[in-house]
Amino acid sequence: MGEELPKNKKKKDGCFISLIKGFGCFLIFLFFFSVLLTGTGYYLFGPIVKAVRTDCALPEFDGPTEHDFWSLQEKQLNKKDGDSDEIIHLTHGEYNALLSSIRIPPVSGVYLYRVRHISNESYLRYYLICSGYMLKKLVISFIIDKKQNNPYPAQININSWPVPKDSIYEKQINKIIKNMADSDKTKLLTKIISGKIKIQFEN
Repeated sequence: MGEELPKNKKKKDGCFISLIKGFGCFLIFLFFFSVLLTGTGYYLFGPIVKAVRTDCALPEFDGPTEHDFWSLQEKQLNKKDGDSDEIIHLTHGEYNALLSSIRIPPVSGVYLYRVRHISNESYLRYYLICSGYMLKKLVISFIIDKKQNNPYPAQININSWPVPKDSIYEKQINKIIKNMADSDKTKLLTKIISGKIKIQFEN
């Protein structure tokens, strides 16, 4: 019997071919990872993005009218000089006229147009009407509680999105509000968010 011929051994791929195959596997993995990441991101952040991009319905604010500006000026002139602790008695229209004095340059990616408020017996809700972050209308609203010792901004809304309490989002929005207050030359916004504004509203 003749000797058996050796079986042909499988030819090993060269380094270049192995590199191409490895790169192809990496691209496939990257594609599926991107699809998974996109799907997860849409599931987690889709409702938030939709709510933020949905304009909130602003309430009807009291004024300010031209009369509110004139009457506010008279009350400020009648206030005793140097008596910073005196409580100012204003109507809601006059207070909105006072809030109109807040002028802030663009800060933290936000440009402020005006500040308004609404009020009830237990709290004031302030509306920072702005634009920024690719949104023509960006409304940051928050509550200052009249009865609590900690009057800092609570129940923050970004357009139609209620920002979760004690979340990383709330901390970031509070930081933006503080940066805006620090840029306010009137210091009125700083007094508002620290609960130091002393106003009693007239009917």
